[in-house]
Amino acid sequence: MPRKKIPLRSDLPYSINIRTNNGHFFPIPMESVWSCYEDYLFLVQKMFEIKIHSFVLMSNHFHLISSFPLNNQGECLNYLLRETSKEIGRLSGNKNHLYGNRNYKCLLSSYHYYLQSYKYNYQNPVRAHISETPESYRYSTLSGLLGQSKLVIPVENDLLMEENLEGNLKWLNKLPDPENLIAVRKALRRSVFEFPRGKDKKRHALETDLL
Repeated sequence: MPRKKIPLRSDLPYSINIRTNNGHFFPIPMESVWSCYEDYLFLVQKMFEIKIHSFVLMSNHFHLISSFPLNNQGECLNYLLRETSKEIGRLSGNKNHLYGNRNYKCLLSSYHYYLQSYKYNYQNPVRAHISETPESYRYSTLSGLLGQSKLVIPVENDLLMEENLEGNLKWLNKLPDPENLIAVRKALRRSVFEFPRGKDKKRHALETDLL
C-alpha cells in the first residue's frame, strides 16, 4: 500500500532518511562523502533558505532534520540528491544511480516528536557499533556543535546543547529499550510522525516520555 501524501508545512521540521541504491556503501571514502555533503548542504541552505537542525551521515544512508520555510521541500531535496549523486559519481567513476527509491520523509508535528527523531538519528552510529558515543562520531553535525570538529554545515542554534550540555549529552547517550526503539523507527516511517498503538488503542508511553 502506498504511503500517504506527505503534508507540506513551512512551520514544522521534517525527518528525512535517504538510502543508497540497494543499500550499497558509498563508492568513495567516507571522508570524501562527508566533504561532498558539507559543500552541498551549505549551498542548499543558502539557495533554498532552509533550516538544518541535524545531519548524520552513515555508510549507505543519511539522516537529516530540516525545516523548509518556503515550502520548497521537493525542489530542495531533488537538487541536493541530484548534485551529490553527480559529484560522488564523478569522484568514483561510477555512473549508476546513487540513491534508491526507498526513502522516508516524516513531518514532525510537535517538539516532543522532534526530540524523539533528534535522539534516534544521532544514536545511529552507536547502534551500528561504529562509535562509542553520539558525540564522538565524526560524520555528524553533533561533533561540530560541540566544537570537536569544524562545522561547515550551517546548523540552527541547538538549544539542547546550550541549556544543559551535561544533562543533554547524558540523555543522548542513554540507549532505549528495544521496544521503544522499534516504536520510534515505525513512527518515522509514516508521512506524519505517529506512534503505533496496540489492540487496545491506548497511547504509546513515548507520547509523553522521551526515548
